[in-house]
Amino acid sequence: MVFAEGLVTAMKGKNIAASSLLVTGHAGFVGQHALSEWPFACGLEGPNGAIDILDKPALLQHFSNNMPSKVLHLAALSFVPDSFKAPEKTFEVNFFGTLRLLDALTASGFNGRFLFVSSGDTYGVAPIESMPINESLNLRPRNPYAVSKGSAEALCYQWSQPGHLMW
Repeated sequence: MVFAEGLVTAMKGKNIAASSLLVTGHAGFVGQHALSEWPFACGLEGPNGAIDILDKPALLQHFSNNMPSKVLHLAALSFVPDSFKAPEKTFEVNFFGTLRLLDALTASGFNGRFLFVSSGDTYGVAPIESMPINESLNLRPRNPYAVSKGSAEALCYQWSQPGHLMW
């Protein structure tokens, strides 16, 4: 709840045009808060319901008709105990889902703002002298969930660079 409120507070007052903010993971805890705070935002929905971020053809079809100017990427499998039970599924959704989303946005000509929401868990147990944690601290993920988020974060960084090449 604190994170959701913090994210909403951080975005409050920002000039976000109507219907220009796409929220992936809109059915999740934070996504529901984002949609309730910004009624002009929309979830990743098609005519038949929610679009799976693993379904690249559906993403391409969606973006051919609905190109947002901003994307808040929240979609993830985030329950750490489940990431130990099914690390492949966690990595598939958190990393490959992000890859497919970025690929589809690139192929569709997206040139807006993209915010990937990662996790403090990617830093592992940080020494007390490192508090508060900032992005210069080395990543030391201690579970499959954190590894998948750190990997997706690195992918987003690569995608953000001028002349990025998605394969």
